[in-house]
Amino acid sequence: MDASRKLLNFVRFAQPRRNLVEIANRKFLPGSYSATFPKHLNEPRENFPVVVSAKDVGATDSATASECAQLCKDNFQDTLNKYGAILFRGFPINGHQDFSDFFNGLGKFNSMEYIGGAAPRIQVGKDTYTASDEPPEITIEGHNEMAYMHTWPDVLLFYCDKPAGPGCGGETVMIANRDILRDLDAEMVGKFAKLGIYYNYHWADASLKKYKAWQQVFMTEDRSDVEKYLEGIGAEYKWEEDGSLVFGYRRPAMINCPHTAELLWFNHATRKHASAWKYNHPFWAEFTDLPYHKFPTHSYFGDKSDIPEEYVQHIREVTWNVAVGFQLQQGDVIAVENHLVQHSRLSFTGERKLLAALLQHPK
Repeated sequence: MDASRKLLNFVRFAQPRRNLVEIANRKFLPGSYSATFPKHLNEPRENFPVVVSAKDVGATDSATASECAQLCKDNFQDTLNKYGAILFRGFPINGHQDFSDFFNGLGKFNSMEYIGGAAPRIQVGKDTYTASDEPPEITIEGHNEMAYMHTWPDVLLFYCDKPAGPGCGGETVMIANRDILRDLDAEMVGKFAKLGIYYNYHWADASLKKYKAWQQVFMTEDRSDVEKYLEGIGAEYKWEEDGSLVFGYRRPAMINCPHTAELLWFNHATRKHASAWKYNHPFWAEFTDLPYHKFPTHSYFGDKSDIPEEYVQHIREVTWNVAVGFQLQQGDVIAVENHLVQHSRLSFTGERKLLAALLQHPK
């Protein structure tokens, strides 16, 4: 794969022009009812994401997913580090096994387990998960995968097993972290840099049948396993009388990119903020009187002081102002450099199914 020539195809040329997608006043999109929220989702721009087709890399009609990966792997990481996201289109990928064969052929990676992750998803193969099992009517806010944790994937890959139908929504969204940090209020960024973020969690026991239970979060029924994990990351925790688990820990709001050393916005200040649950999630719509700390997640400044609501709204508006979106096709695979690019999806109707792989570079 010649990164200087064969990768210079763009999503905007790979699909028909479409009507702009409205995101202002979109139900279950946090912050969208503000008068200053962007009206439309931006279309993809040049090189974001880069598109690679089977024809570009010289794959034959009989090539397998593994063989196609071998044709792509030489410049895969360099291209991903440069552009942040690559869309592979037209490759022979049909189902989770082909998907696994493809991404395992792109380089030497270690697959991550989703232990401690907040999103509802299930494992469908040895190293693949559903991308998200959140209700289709909500829009998932832009985020870097597991940026609220002590370890996170370096690379994400998403495979489109079933795209949303025409006119049904479900656009895949990409956001460059550089763009977010560039446009955020400098004084606010300085406060986040100084204080960091305290992530608070309140996961119910499975017996209470409330959203996602701690048993699902930690993939165990054994409290001692959970306690060992939490003590290992330096979390504060307690068990409540009804079996629910409350815990929290501090994390920085920004990191240095492992490739360029540049400072990057890298956190879940908005995604974990309880306003996303209280006002923007159908499961929690009836719990309007619940205090923020009783929702599954909530974000504070690192000193446990409240993050002002206007800060939360500002971050959301800046993020959606620079976001781009597009429809995936069946068989598409999109690779994301997790430090550089956030991902999201718009709400949809009908069916839509994506699988995900969470990968780390060998240490």
